[in-house]
Amino acid sequence: MGAGLAMAPGDIAFKSNFATFDEKTGVVTSRRADRHFEEEGPILCAALDKMKLPSYPEYEVTVSKASRQYRRSQTHCKRCQRIIQRDSKILVAHPLNQNVPPKAKNIANIVLLRGCGIRIEVPAFEKNHGLRPCMVAPTKIIAGLGLSLGIDILEAPGATGDYRTLLTSKATAIANALSAPVRACPNVFVPGEDEHKPGVSDGYDFGFLHVKAIDDVGHDKATVFKVKGLEAVDKAIGQLARLLWEAESAGQFQFFLCVTEDHSTPG
Repeated sequence: MGAGLAMAPGDIAFKSNFATFDEKTGVVTSRRADRHFEEEGPILCAALDKMKLPSYPEYEVTVSKASRQYRRSQTHCKRCQRIIQRDSKILVAHPLNQNVPPKAKNIANIVLLRGCGIRIEVPAFEKNHGLRPCMVAPTKIIAGLGLSLGIDILEAPGATGDYRTLLTSKATAIANALSAPVRACPNVFVPGEDEHKPGVSDGYDFGFLHVKAIDDVGHDKATVFKVKGLEAVDKAIGQLARLLWEAESAGQFQFFLCVTEDHSTPG
């Protein structure tokens, strides 16, 4: 859902990535065809989207590009095998792969399906806690979890799921959403729709801001960028605190700010 696919309870999706395999041996030689796939990823996703499976004509595979993550709906091992085979046939014949110079880079000739998840039915966050919730979460897995709980996903221009994200935009979006109507509330993301819709005009009671960048640089073993990333996050937290303090000083709000982590990072 976080990647833009409208899912009903019971639907399943895969976190997937383009990979490279040896067509002669069938062995995957690189689990990521390219770490940075911003330009070619959407093109290849479009080639696979709405794919039909001749063996299972009643099913359709939908694909969405989201930063470095992909979602597709389908179930059952044999059907998954057919998806992978069909994906590979389409990718091998795609002009982007046909025109790759020898040894230039790993070609994307297969899609690895992993991280299978299901749209579950759970009580809404607001029902359980009595608070209207919102979040800024460009990382699509996190956004999908939020949507499952009925949490509005705020629009934050320039915010991404990697370490080129605009942290100031994230802080501003959360602060504006929590201090509306004093500040204009951002629009919110709706799965399956191209356009965003207006957020709650009189504001939210709870905001969650997720930062993925530090995890990314840790996995990339980019120590220098990790230090710079932590410094940038520290600065963004200060910006958020100031925006909330300014709204609170107007006498209409009282905020509590919690900074925490969900796991340690390598590097």
